[in-house]
Amino acid sequence: SAAESHADAIVADAVSGFAINAAMLHAMSDSVQSAGVICAGIFMYYMIDKTEGTYISKHSWYNLADPACSVLFAVITVYMTKGIIKDLMNILMEASPVDIDSAKIEAKLREIPRVSG
Repeated sequence: SAAESHADAIVADAVSGFAINAAMLHAMSDSVQSAGVICAGIFMYYMIDKTEGTYISKHSWYNLADPACSVLFAVITVYMTKGIIKDLMNILMEASPVDIDSAKIEAKLREIPRVSG
């Protein structure tokens, strides 16, 4: 029916908006994580050289900077995506939009003659 087609179009627009937001967030988080890993590499390079007199060491505590940086950015990325995931789940579960007052709509529909419910 026309109502279902209209509802499908609204959901498709909302989902495509989320897709764009998710893609932008993904690109930004990848860029920031890459910069963080580069900074961790530079930090390890200079700190190992300063403390051990060589640029490479298999057993330095400074080698933990890289995985620590990766874990930190993974936690930040999960935190940043919570809002997008919550909004997307609301769409998939067909929840009413937050700016819609369903009680007000129901009251208006009940004012129409021959509508019961």
